[in-house]
Formats: sequence, C-alpha cells, structure tokens
Amino acid sequence: MTIPHDPRSDDDSTDAAETATALDPESSNSRGLELVSRGDLDEAKRYFIAARDGGLREVSFNLGRIAEEQEDYEQAVEHYEDAVAAGVLDSYVALGNLLAERSNDRARVERLFKEAARRGDSDGLVNLGLLYLEDGDELRAEELFQSAIDAGDAAAHMNLGEVLAGNGRYAKAEEYFRTAVEHDVSGAHAVLGAFLNERERFKEALPVLRRAIQSGEDEAYVFLGFALSSLGHQGEAESTYREGLEKGRSDVLVDLANLLSEQPGRETEAEAIYRRAVEVGDTTAHNNLALMLARLGRAAEAIHEFELGIGSGDDLAESNYREWLLEE
Repeated sequence: MTIPHDPRSDDDSTDAAETATALDPESSNSRGLELVSRGDLDEAKRYFIAARDGGLREVSFNLGRIAEEQEDYEQAVEHYEDAVAAGVLDSYVALGNLLAERSNDRARVERLFKEAARRGDSDGLVNLGLLYLEDGDELRAEELFQSAIDAGDAAAHMNLGEVLAGNGRYAKAEEYFRTAVEHDVSGAHAVLGAFLNERERFKEALPVLRRAIQSGEDEAYVFLGFALSSLGHQGEAESTYREGLEKGRSDVLVDLANLLSEQPGRETEAEAIYRRAVEVGDTTAHNNLALMLARLGRAAEAIHEFELGIGSGDDLAESNYREWLLEE
C-alpha cells in the first residue's frame, strides 16, 4: 500500500513534536494509531516515539510496522527487536517474517516462530508450519497447521488444505477448504474455486468463484476466466479477464492472450498482450508467445522467445523448444 506524503513545514513538524511530547505515553500512542488509520505515517511516528521515550516500550512494534511500510527494513528490525525485548506478542512473528525475507538466519527465524507459538500466537504455529513446508517436512507442517486450527485459527484450514491437496488427499483437502469458506476466511472462496478447477470440476467452480469476486477476492478473476474458457464460454471468459485487468490483476494477461491466440484473426491482439505480460514480469509469457509464433510459421521469432523463456529459468519453455525442434 502506498501512502501519499503530506509535506509539512519545519515549523509544523516542530509544533507536532512538541504536541506529542506534551501528552502522556498512552495518549501519544492512541494519537499515533489514529494518525496511522488516516495514512499520516510520519506524523504517527512522532507520537509513537514520544510514547516510547515516555516509557511505553511496547510501542516499538508500531514503529516497526511503519518502518517496514516505508521500506526502511534495517530500522524495522531494530524496532521489532525492541518490541520483542518488551514482550510484545505480535512482534515475534513480525520480526521472524522480516528476517526470513531479508536474512539467511533461518535458525533465528525458527526460534522466533517457536516462541510466538509457545506464547499462544497461532500465527507462530502457521508460520512455523510454512517454514517446515519449505524444508519439505510436510508431516510437521501438517501437525502445526492442525494445532493452529485447534487454537481457533480458521485461516489455517487453507494451509492444511494445501498440504493435503499436494499429497493427493483431495477429499480431505476439500473439506478443509470448504470449512475455511464457512468461516468466511479471506480468500477462501478463490482457493476453493482454484482447487475445483484443478480437479476439472469447472461447473462447480463457477458459483464459488463468482462469490469470491463478489466478496472482493480479485485474485479469483484468473480462475473464473479459466473455468469459463474450459466450459467453452469464450466470450464470458474474455470479459472476465478484461474486468480483472481493470481491477489491476496483471495475472490474467497470459490466460487472456492464450484465449485470443486460439481465435483466428486475433493473433495480433494476443501477441500484444503476451508482450505486456512480459513487461510486468511474467516471463512464462515468452513460452506461450513462442508457441503461437511457431504455429504461425514465424520460426525465427519463436526461437527468440523460447530462448528468452529458457534464459529466465522456465523449464516448460525449454521442454517445448526441444519438442518443437524435433518436429521441425
């Protein structure tokens, strides 16, 4: 989220600092939280600093959140460290997540998540499970996700469902996804719809994905478009993808281009959209564009796109390139 900056004069800043220090620590913290809700992070930071300097150490967590939002990660770590020292529960997971992204200290990340879990934070259980999942330890991850569910974390149903689906236990996975939907977990409709797509249960997926979009789960556009296309509703699929684009979902670009590339006379449109996908960072578009160019007899251009895809680390592009060369 980008927060617009409201420029202030030096005099205004000095007056604000004086106002912040004039309040007691609790009042300064409350004022800071109010300013955060209004998007005025710089002003909120002054009040949080005044609260911290007045002895309210736990406010360091709020300072860490602001520093992270402003992409000052070194400062964020320092603030979260202070919050951990003050025993702020949420700070263990916040610091663990930041270190997981910005450092190689996996052992410390694990300790932070374990301590969060020990102190009763179900996010610690979930994040620890995700850490083990990255290591390939699915059994421990499954146990931790179940522990989070038992602790009342409804969102962990989705985590456990993903593990079960990955292991081929589809019926059980579906139960957990549907339970997440019943608990109105954010993103649950989209996850369930995507799961049904993967099982080629497109008709069942449609109402789930439409409900996802109605609920503001914009990630569902790509899944709904795919389900519609798979059922032969090409026009509605195209409209869905384009609506997703209007909502800023660039992940629909390749699927939209794929849809257009299969319609005679619309290859130029498809090519432009593939290239737009590449511009926004979706390098898988090189492979899809190459396949279309090869089909159109534009061999030299197809080879170039295959090579770009391979250079970006796309194994599918390499496989398709080899297969195409054999056919040639």
